[in-house]
Amino acid sequence: GNVAVENSFGEKVYKVTRLGSLTRVSLETRFSGRELLRTRLQASGLNTCTSRTQTNEGNLAFTADNANNSVQVDALLYKFPIGKSTEVVIAANGGRAYDFASTVNYLDGDGGSGALTRFGTRNPIYYLVEGSGLGLRQQLGKTFELSLGYLAGETHNSTSGVGWFNGAYVAMAKFA
Repeated sequence: GNVAVENSFGEKVYKVTRLGSLTRVSLETRFSGRELLRTRLQASGLNTCTSRTQTNEGNLAFTADNANNSVQVDALLYKFPIGKSTEVVIAANGGRAYDFASTVNYLDGDGGSGALTRFGTRNPIYYLVEGSGLGLRQQLGKTFELSLGYLAGETHNSTSGVGWFNGAYVAMAKFA
């Protein structure tokens, strides 16, 4: 029979076997060699367990909140250098903090490599907001890097409480 465990509210959650899929096509375009235009198409067929367990802890790195196998533009960003040690990142959608700030994790991967779970792949702080924004990476010698960035969720929505400056956002600075 089914074995029950408890979620964070003490409610019984039954273990079940689930099958899913993730299909990604990443189109990477370089115009002169140092810049990158990334367009990633994705179809996800495995939902997260968050609604059942009330935590993100057990989610795989490739699960989605509303997985229905429909193809969507999962990420659209443009990276380009300014000089030899500065890189600018513009994310039109699907941008994450790790697009412009190093995670300092050798298990970091984005689908085909790295850890199996979200928690093992990156520190959860990198998942706070996904959206549109601007980032800057500045190499300071051969050892250090300064990363600055701003990401906002739901920038396509103009209703009150969301958008570029009224909704969820991440403003970050990282020195590593």
